[in-house]
Amino acid sequence: MTLKSISKIVALGFVLSAVAVLSCMDREPAWTCPIPQQVIKQSIEGGGFDKVDMVVVLDNSGSMTEEQQRLGTGFTQLIDALTDPPQDWKDQGISPVNNIRIGMVSTDMGVGTTKLGGTPGTKGYCQPKLPGGDAAKFLCPNACPCTNSHLLETTPQNPNTNLTAQVTCNANNWGSSGCGFELQLYAAAYALQRSDHADFIRANSLLAVMIVSDESDCSAKPDSAFWKHSDLSLTNQDINLYCAKYEKELIPTTDLATLLLKKGIDSNEPLPGSVVFAAIVGVPMNTKCQGYGTALADCLSDPAMQFKRCMDGTTPILCYACVSQDVGTDGKPKTQAMPGRRYISLAQEFENNGFVYSICNADWGDAMKSIAKKIAENLFGATFNKQLEYDTAKKTSKCDVVFSRSNSANCPRGLVDMGIIEDKNTGKSHRDCKVNPIPTNKNCAVDITDKLDNYSKPGWIYCEASKSVQKANPKLGAYNVILNTAAKNVTGSGGTLSVECLIKADMPAGLCPTDAQQQQ
Repeated sequence: MTLKSISKIVALGFVLSAVAVLSCMDREPAWTCPIPQQVIKQSIEGGGFDKVDMVVVLDNSGSMTEEQQRLGTGFTQLIDALTDPPQDWKDQGISPVNNIRIGMVSTDMGVGTTKLGGTPGTKGYCQPKLPGGDAAKFLCPNACPCTNSHLLETTPQNPNTNLTAQVTCNANNWGSSGCGFELQLYAAAYALQRSDHADFIRANSLLAVMIVSDESDCSAKPDSAFWKHSDLSLTNQDINLYCAKYEKELIPTTDLATLLLKKGIDSNEPLPGSVVFAAIVGVPMNTKCQGYGTALADCLSDPAMQFKRCMDGTTPILCYACVSQDVGTDGKPKTQAMPGRRYISLAQEFENNGFVYSICNADWGDAMKSIAKKIAENLFGATFNKQLEYDTAKKTSKCDVVFSRSNSANCPRGLVDMGIIEDKNTGKSHRDCKVNPIPTNKNCAVDITDKLDNYSKPGWIYCEASKSVQKANPKLGAYNVILNTAAKNVTGSGGTLSVECLIKADMPAGLCPTDAQQQQ
């Protein structure tokens, strides 16, 4: 029987490695001795991608020199965590990532107006053309070595032991003379649409997009009314507040999320769960405004995130969302950043695949490790360190893969509606939807993840991999739950995905009385 048909179960009060004791099943367990099994629930992210294509949008305006140096250090931690995960990640079934491609673009996209004037070749000059400037082209500073058309990459066929050093060199030598009207999010989307970048996105790759900027996003389309207001002028003393004033005329973040999920091809269907979005930007250094997209609901109401007029000496500017505690040799804070409201909104669009961190933090190590872990989790499905029950007749595991909607919306097509569930802890209700298992042999084949896509309907398999198979396919652990592409497509957003099943429990000594003790 599957987990959902169990009316009485027993949950032990301890946690097994790589799995968590289930505490939200809305059932009261009965205590019995001996206890042969344990109910477990493990969240999974869909998994199944076998490579990473990363677009890094790095601000190259005049205030970013210090932050570029910090990014260089942070990149070392990100790449190292991906290619050589910490032991506790490995214990959770996260494997090293050996197939990474990185393209770096600047925030200088030009502007859609001739009103700004300025002198070509001078610092901060904005080309009166959109897309113009660097036009989201993958760049590599002259001082740094890059591979394959200004990209930085390592693959199983061509391992690059210098990847970390190359990415760090790029960040440290990026420059700070770009246009002061930064179109960070438009640059990320347009980088995927350039014809000379057509081969950047590879088959079965996870797209990771990272924005690093101390300015608010100013992404407007070339034909937008945003570029036509009379106060768009270098003689306007409030020019630094212009993007905030006309924020409603910028590209909606919902549209930008769709563009990223289409991976640069307008005819593509958006593929939920195929993109990780991260932003190291101007937000307060508090828990409301830092973390995954699902935890940022209260950030936009934070007083520091409001667009307000302040003065920097005699110059009107937006009030800062954050100011770093460390100072430079001039006695001024090393980082002062404008409110990154649109990055918060976009991270919320990607839910648990969105992540935001304050650029004003002195150390970005924790952020880089969190981003690396989110990328790695999406590459590989759920793995367990204990065998799951398997029905030899049906050739499926005696477990459920459950997609829990974040509300009571209907189940996606192809999933089984299991009804509305009320969480006793929060009082909130959600809908559970079951993903059907695909019958398959218990022993994992090396190419099992490729074979799964022969099934057009959403589904999943459980299989066990020998040491030799794990060596040949590093994505596999000893005991694996793997979704096919159709299942990943319908469960990638708007809810959470988990494996719920019974496993044999490790019994603490003396937990249950002996037969003789029971008779007394």
